[in-house]
Formats: sequence, C-alpha cells, structure tokens
Amino acid sequence: MTTSTPTAIRLASGVAVLALTAGLAHAQTVAPVQPLAVAQPAGAADGNQVYGQAFFAQFNLTNAEDLLRRIPGIASVLDSTGNGQGRGLGAGGDQILINGKRMASKSTDVASALRRIPGTSVERVELIRDTSGDLEIRSEGLVVNIVLKAGAKTGGGGQGNFSLDQRFDNMGWRDFDGLFSYSDKIGNLTYTLGYEKNLFTPIPTAPGGGGGFGGEYTLKDRTEIYYYPNGQMQQFRPQQWERQHHKNIFTAQGAYSFQDGSQLNLNLLFQPHATNQTDDTLYTSYTSAGLQLPGVTDEYHSNRQMRTITEIGGEYETKLKSGTLNVIAIHNYTPVKTTDYRNRTFGSALTEVSRNVTKQVTQEDVIRSTFVMPLDKGQSLTVGGEVAKNSLNQRQQGYFDFKKNGRLETVPLTVAVVEEQRGELFVTHNWTINPKVTLESNLSYEASQITTNFPAIPVKSYGFLKPRFDLRYNLTRVDRLRFKLERTVSQLRFDNFVPIYNVTDSRLDPGNPGIAPEKAWNFEAGIEHRLAKDQGTMEARSFYKRTTDEIERGPFGGLSSTGLPQSAPVNLPEAKQYGLELKTGVRMTPLGLPNAQINARYVIQTSSVLDPFSGRERAMPGEYESLITLGFRHDLNKIKAAYGATLLATTGEQVNSDIRTLSYNSRDPRLQMFAEKALPRDLTLRLEIYNLTGSPEQSRRILYNISQANGAINRTETASETKDMRFVLRLRGKF
Repeated sequence: MTTSTPTAIRLASGVAVLALTAGLAHAQTVAPVQPLAVAQPAGAADGNQVYGQAFFAQFNLTNAEDLLRRIPGIASVLDSTGNGQGRGLGAGGDQILINGKRMASKSTDVASALRRIPGTSVERVELIRDTSGDLEIRSEGLVVNIVLKAGAKTGGGGQGNFSLDQRFDNMGWRDFDGLFSYSDKIGNLTYTLGYEKNLFTPIPTAPGGGGGFGGEYTLKDRTEIYYYPNGQMQQFRPQQWERQHHKNIFTAQGAYSFQDGSQLNLNLLFQPHATNQTDDTLYTSYTSAGLQLPGVTDEYHSNRQMRTITEIGGEYETKLKSGTLNVIAIHNYTPVKTTDYRNRTFGSALTEVSRNVTKQVTQEDVIRSTFVMPLDKGQSLTVGGEVAKNSLNQRQQGYFDFKKNGRLETVPLTVAVVEEQRGELFVTHNWTINPKVTLESNLSYEASQITTNFPAIPVKSYGFLKPRFDLRYNLTRVDRLRFKLERTVSQLRFDNFVPIYNVTDSRLDPGNPGIAPEKAWNFEAGIEHRLAKDQGTMEARSFYKRTTDEIERGPFGGLSSTGLPQSAPVNLPEAKQYGLELKTGVRMTPLGLPNAQINARYVIQTSSVLDPFSGRERAMPGEYESLITLGFRHDLNKIKAAYGATLLATTGEQVNSDIRTLSYNSRDPRLQMFAEKALPRDLTLRLEIYNLTGSPEQSRRILYNISQANGAINRTETASETKDMRFVLRLRGKF
C-alpha cells in the first residue's frame, strides 16, 4: 500500500510538535506527577510482584544489576536485553524500566547502565505482567520496573561505584580495565556520571541466531582444510587469530524535577571503540593426486576498525488535567572507518591479495510524543506520533589485482548516500475488562520516503498499517494466558543498499538500493505459572511468524567485472518461522537451599525459505534448531559470598547461502562460572571464567566455480576452532 509520504510525515511531525507545545503551556497549572502505584504482592489476582528493601537487605549488593539477579527468572530478561530498539523508539519483548520509563537512548546497553546505579538507591523492584497504559510502553512479556528512592532518581546523595578488573586468558594475554560511576543531587537536579573501559569483546550470556556467540575471543586457534572436488586435500591451513578490543564508554544522565511535578531527563553517550583483528596462516599445498608441494605460504590478514558513537537523548514528561504528556528525542551520530588488507608470502615473494578502505557515517534523529489519557474505569488511551530521519554516507576505496601480477590496482572511489524520512501515527487502547482479563489494542500507520544518489533508482515511498492485539487472561491467581497478534515492518539496513567488502573472499559485493522492508505477521500464545511463596515461575510460549519480502542474498545485477554472476540483498517472497520457548526461574528451597536458584531457557524452532540460488527449501540464515541456557546461582548469606555457573548450548547447524558458497556452522556447549566474596569496607572480590570449554566451533563450506545453480564445485572447506579461556578478577566497591 502506497501513500503520499511527505504528507504523512508532516502529520506525524505536527502531532509531536503540538503535543510538546501543549505540555509546555500547561506545565505550570498541573498537579505533581504521581509515582507508579505499588503492584500487588506475590500471588495477588493481577499477578504483579514487588520486591522491597527488606528482601534485598539479606544480600551483599553493589548495584542495580546485582539486585535484579537475586530474583528468579530475571536473569534471562537481563541477558536478552540489549541496546534499545532497532526501528525508532517503538518497543516490545521483555523490558527493564527505571521509574516506569526506559532510557532516552538507543545505544546504551541496559545491563551496563544498571551497573552504574548504586543498589542503595533502589526503593523496590516491580514485576508487572499486565498490559498497562501507565507505563507508556508495550511489552508482550514481563516488565521489570526499578523504582528509585525519592530524590535518588539515578543515584543521589553523593554515591559511587567502581570496578577494577584484571583480565587475562590461558594463552598469555593480560591487561586492566574497569568502571567508575558517581551519582549526586544538586537542588532539583540528580545526575550520574560514568566511565567504563572494556578490553574484552562482550560475551553474550544467551545463545542466539544470526551469529550467536560470534566474535567473543582475544586469541584463538583455528585449523582450515581445503579439499579438491575429488576429495584429496588441497591445503592444510593452521591459523593464529588475535582480536584487540578497546571500548571506552563515557556516560552522563541527569533528571531535573520541576515544581509542578514535570520532569526532564537527559542522557549523553560518547563511545570510541577500536578493534584490530588479525589472522596469520602458514599453509601447505598439495596436488589433486595427494602429493605435497614444496614450501610453505604465509597468508596475513588484518582488519582494523574505529567506531565512535555520539548520542544525545532527552525526555520531558508533564501531567496535564486530562492526562500525561511524554516527549522523547534522540540524536545519534556514528562514524566508522574500516581498513582491511590481505597479503601472501612464499619464500621472498610478496603477493598483495586485496585491500579495502571504507568510511561510513550513519546518523539518526528521532522524536516521539505520546499523550496518555484515562477513559472509563479500567481504560486508558494513548495517542502519539513519531518522526525520524536516518542517513548513511559511505566512501569506499578498493584495490584488486586485475592484472594477476601480485600487485594491486586502484578501483575507482565509490560514494553512496542513502536517506530515509519516516513518520508514524499511532493510537493504543488499554482495557482492564475485568479482574481476570486485560487487552491492549494498537493501530499505527507508518509512511517513509527513501532517497539515494543512485541515478537509476527513483525516490521510493512506502506506507503500512500495523495493528497489534495483546490479550492476557488470569486463569487462577497463579496461572496466566497470553495471546498476541501483530504486524511488524522491519528496519531497513542501509548496509544492504551500498557496496560491501566481503572480508572472507576478498571481493566487493554490490548493494541493492531498490530493496524494500520486510513485513511480518506474528502470533504468540503463552502460559505462565507462578509457584507459591515466591518460589519462582514457569512459562511456555509458542510462536509463529510469516514474513513477506524476506531480505536475504539473491542473484543481482548480472555479471561482475570477472565475468561471474553476482549477488546482493534482495526481497524473497516468503519465509516462515515457528517454535516453542520454555523458561523457568525457581528457588531450590525443597532441597534446603532457599537462596539458590536455577534459571533455564529452551527454544526449539523451525524456519523455512526457498533458496534463490538452488531453488531448494532451507532454514533461514543464522538460525539454530534449538537454543539452551541453564544457569545456577547460590547466595551464601552468612558468609556474604555467592557462586554460580551458566551453560549455553545450541543444536543443529546455521545455514548461510550465497551465489557461489553454501556454508554450515555448529557450536559445542559453552560453560562459564563465577564466585564472589564480600570484603570489609563495602568491597567485593569476584572471579569470572568464560569459555571454560574453549567454545569449540566447526564449519564446512562449499565453493562453486560459477554458481550453486551450475553445480560445479571448485573446492570444499572445513574448519574447527577453539577460543581462549578468559578470566576476570574484579574488585568492586562503593563510596
């Protein structure tokens, strides 16, 4: 469905501006904003739960993350909550809020932000399972709301946290990093300043599709073997990999409370992030008859990247006579420079294989305004609008050996510019039908306009209606059903529009500026059971997703300069995904361990899409057949200590398909552990161990001479690798 995009964007912009103007005009005539009402105790009819200071006093707590990890079932929420949202400021899934609101940021990691909030600043934690207009955020899962003490907001009272980390691995690498955070209050302004230096690539604490565990290593051993089509070994390729990771995170958050109860929140982030990844391969070659060729070739590959994120976010909220106005705005500016080159040395002869320099600048500006008004008893209505502008500017300089003489020639500089202007209007109705049933209904209309500097590609305009229904039904005081039906539209990744350097095969792949966003219908049904006396929860959720215009690689653009067919991101007609998720977080009280808990998550899923290269049905890229997370934690309150472990596993293989390659990847289980002990003067010493099993991975890759459709195989590759075991000795404290 198409529409007059500029008109829709102007309408959404008008809603946002009018709402902001109305809020400022009424700010001096309204009563103070009331805090979120205290949820019902565990086992109450509405299913919400509250954990107050009396519960947390029994533990040795440093920050808000420590506090949440003592609640059964919340570990999986923390581990799956990342850096905000991909498209604008809409939200879904499990959410972690602070004083009923999410952070005015799209790039700040939630768990990292919680580490900067002193545990002594937290008044209570609310687990909210009903749909709620009061929270001004939609979620098909659990909402975790951290309520800070009055006047504390983000810390208050001149409190601080610090962490000093000695990081090392089992392959000889070691270095120091850490975290510092300070919170205080000046008049009506509360603020938190933070700095963190991180030298380890963050390790995900839950496996996932689309790469799952990828990249989290400092050193690793990898062995590749290439085979001729007749099965004889072509090359034996042992590799040494190293990844240097230097991320510096500077943050500032502030909250100013006006006399009339209005509040202004600001969030600043500056994050320079440098990585340098190298691999060195000394390989031996063989003839197709199995005879070893003399000499050893040294192949050296380097990939350097510098990414700097600058983000400014603000939120203003005020209480009007007829409801609550909320306006949030974010500006994000991210330049990235990547330099990649590969050389081979045989004897004294040096061959330049490839070189590429890419400079990208992405920018996003978003403003979203909502107005929440109460209706009849048990009902509320939210209306709002969002406008956004996203852009990418890429300059790419490539070098290739077209003359086959071991020296690179310069490829003409390419400059690509992509810009999207988007507007959205939405209305949400929350209805508590009776004490057992709540319903959230949402209808939004989104329009966007995309322009590029590609002469052959005209301006593209899109318009979409996106309905959403979320029904929750309390079977009993401890059992709840959830049903959700929703239509979603994906965020268009501008990387798909522009040429991208293929690091693995040292080639430049074209972009597709005519690509359209994915559209999907999502259906979910779930049931939750809460155990008596706050002993935990058990959940089951089934899901089905049907996507049209699925974005994957497909044939594109005819032949390359080498005379071979090319591929690029394209829209496929349809893809399907369905499965079952089981989650539990329970205390081990029946075994005499009331302060021990088990958190587990199991997902089994099936996906299917018609491969555009082979014409055969296969799984969607990057998806595993099943994902497993099993965590254990035991707090020894008498001696102020704790220990635990987490097992991460997947089954099946990830499938990735391209015009001349077909690859399968699998991973063995991963185990990580921790132990911590409280020391005098509010200090805590903690040991963390990651990749205890070495996180082995295996892959096999088929390379075709011309294309998968042609079927003639050039070679087959197998690879196995083991990452370094990583350790963190961390001293944490408060001041």
